Amino acid sequence: MTDKKASILIVDDTPANLHLLNEILVNHGYKTRPMPNGNRALASVERSLPDLILLDIMMPEMDGYEVCRRLKADERTHAIPVIFISALDDVLDKVKAFEIGGADYVTKPFQEQEVLARVATHLAIRKLIVDLENEIARRKEYEAELERMATVDPLTNIYNRRFFFERSEEELERSKRYTTPLSLILFDIDHFKQVNDTHGHLVGDQVLANLAALCQDAIRSVDILARYGGEEFIILMPDSTIAAAYNAAERLREQVATTNLTDGQINLTTTISLGVSSWDNEEATDLKTLIDQADQALYHSKESGRNRVTVWGEY
Repeated sequence: MTDKKASILIVDDTPANLHLLNEILVNHGYKTRPMPNGNRALASVERSLPDLILLDIMMPEMDGYEVCRRLKADERTHAIPVIFISALDDVLDKVKAFEIGGADYVTKPFQEQEVLARVATHLAIRKLIVDLENEIARRKEYEAELERMATVDPLTNIYNRRFFFERSEEELERSKRYTTPLSLILFDIDHFKQVNDTHGHLVGDQVLANLAALCQDAIRSVDILARYGGEEFIILMPDSTIAAAYNAAERLREQVATTNLTDGQINLTTTISLGVSSWDNEEATDLKTLIDQADQALYHSKESGRNRVTVWGEY
């Protein structure tokens, strides 16, 4: 928004004043909306936001003070600068105008150059504020994207391994503090190398991404799902017993075995093998041990023919 392209709402119930202000601003390249009273001015603002408002005070039905109060009370319009132009010259009138949110005050009869100077000043200030707000918004978006990149695996759009460890350590400490159950599922895709070798890495990437999406839909909102590495995934399940984790793993195994994860391009049956562990045993005192136990259970699933769930210690 440059000041010469700015939209200015002019509100004055005196036709001569309204005409004069409109003529001055139009002659200097501004787009104007002249309004004879407060109600029509507010209706005009509702339809389209101006960049600045010139506002008379003494008007019938609704004075300029009330118009300004309503503008400042609305989140959409509170930042629009309001310049009062009034015949009221008392200090208290001016103080009141500033207290309710006015940006400036011009006393009638006004001088053309003064009005133009104040309009240009407040439009420039408003532009600086808008530019600053936009820059802040861009920076927040950039920081959010950096945070997302630091925590999310780009292929599967679920948590990455690093962030999984951060969150899981917090959950493990919480479980220890409040003596609540905590379980873990570690699983990978059976014969995934054959998928890549036979159908290519693009199909393999589809399988990984679609498996992650399937798992995301299948788990609870409190569960922490991450890509652990390659074709291997991990789920931490707070407030979940080993029996509940086993049931969840079995449901997931069955769902994967009956789902085509290749976007329908080819008819490819995919299965997973899973290992389940829980920290509520004498040996699982930390996250590393919990993962090692799930890994041992996963290895047993692989050795036992794949496409199955094994609980650590129950073999």
